[in-house]
Amino acid sequence: MVKLCTLYYSFTTAPTGIPTNTVFGLSSLTYINSFATFAATGNFYLVPRSTLTLPAGNYTLTVNGAGGSGTAFRLTFGSGNRDAVNIRITPIK
Repeated sequence: MVKLCTLYYSFTTAPTGIPTNTVFGLSSLTYINSFATFAATGNFYLVPRSTLTLPAGNYTLTVNGAGGSGTAFRLTFGSGNRDAVNIRITPIK
């Protein structure tokens, strides 16, 4: 059964004029599980990426995951010892 895994970012708080609860940096991956074990095996790399020019201020960034399939399945993000989120901030002035 084909499954879809998606990872994306959104701001839940941001300065006035910056949209909140809006998807950006979307990354998706599809896979087909093994019919012998009914489990996905191997490493799955989702790389949400976005370059934004933002005004100075306070932001709250969320990392969101979602999945889609004709049958129920579970996605676990962030449990591996190599899972990471990289955020690079470069001042423009």
